Amino acid sequence: MKDFKEICKYTGAIIAWVVGGGFATGQEVLRFYSAYGWESYLIVAIDLVLFTLIVRSLLVCGFEHKDDQDFHPYKFYCGTKLSKFYYLMVNLGLILHIGMLISAGGTTLNEYYEFNRFLGSVAFAVGLLIVYLSGFNNMVSIISKLGPLVILFVVLVGFYCTTRDFSNFQHLEKSIEALSDKIIGYNWLYSAILYVSSNFVASAFYFTALGKHCSSRKVVNISAVLGCGILMLTICMVSSAILLNGEAIAAYDVPNVFLATSISPFLSSFVTVLLCLAMFGSSCADVWSFSSQFFKENKRKNQIFATCVLTGCLCFGMLPFSTVLGIIGPVNGIGGFIFMCLVIYKGFSL
Repeated sequence: MKDFKEICKYTGAIIAWVVGGGFATGQEVLRFYSAYGWESYLIVAIDLVLFTLIVRSLLVCGFEHKDDQDFHPYKFYCGTKLSKFYYLMVNLGLILHIGMLISAGGTTLNEYYEFNRFLGSVAFAVGLLIVYLSGFNNMVSIISKLGPLVILFVVLVGFYCTTRDFSNFQHLEKSIEALSDKIIGYNWLYSAILYVSSNFVASAFYFTALGKHCSSRKVVNISAVLGCGILMLTICMVSSAILLNGEAIAAYDVPNVFLATSISPFLSSFVTVLLCLAMFGSSCADVWSFSSQFFKENKRKNQIFATCVLTGCLCFGMLPFSTVLGIIGPVNGIGGFIFMCLVIYKGFSL
């Protein structure tokens, strides 16, 4: 029973890293998967393997170095020289991503509930600080519940829409044509690799920390397989639902709102709440990944530092959301593929 609870906790924490605003809205699934039509199922299969290999490698790495207080995951995977580049790039990316999610949180509350954007962003940042100050274990306990909640809702909506519209598979060519301008990469293989690398380039601190808190390799292995399996099953389900309604969804910025509304208008409001929760959970992981690196031996200084970091991110998040996205996109794309390959390679020796 103890192992079961622990596995559920870390499975949820794994899912929470990926389930951010882009996932909850359905935009990521549309652009990286659905837009490629039948080939989207090949992308799912490849990403299932890559996600599992990377998550397991990072968790095992943390588990094996749980007693090493000076352990640096990027130095372990990339070597001394290359790790310096990743250290700077990853931390810059984390800061920008936190600012982006704070901006997105305020914008979402403003657009859907006409709540003041500035006050919404402030509330978002204060919530992040409270969760960080509560400690790593408490943070994991909180976000490990948010991830599965988002997944459960998205799976139910995706499953219902897929079974309801299953006959549309006969006319899939029209949907594929309607979604063709949503493609994010050069081809389906590029999209498969890009989605994985963009998700994990800044993940080393977070996942190795999860591994350090696991009680056994059994918990590590099962959590990695279960978390990635549930995640990719959800993506497959939602991608199918989007693909089956491609002609109508092509005109929407938030595919999951369209799918939920097609079931019941009431569900569109629930999607908005879920979207905010997804962004909050992802932000919590980012804040910890960045702030926990500094003043490890002095809790008071670390807390002050985290407060300053979130204040700075809040100021950055006051920029228009589209501007923030334009800044963070290129930064997050640098070096992801190389790091992904190094993590998988090292993982075979762990």
